[in-house]
Amino acid sequence: MAHNARVWNHWLGGRDHYEVDRQVGEQVGTVLPVGHGRACPECQSGLVHHAVRVDV
Repeated sequence: MAHNARVWNHWLGGRDHYEVDRQVGEQVGTVLPVGHGRACPECQSGLVHHAVRVDV
């Protein structure tokens, strides 16, 4: 069974995911525009890092 955290890991280019996570990630990419499927995790990650820096 795919897990959303591992799917995001796949989108971000990580290596901690399984084949089923890659398959789900590719299926989501067919529904969403290709750029969004890979850009959203990166953008959100950058936003979280920025928010942590501002709050500290």
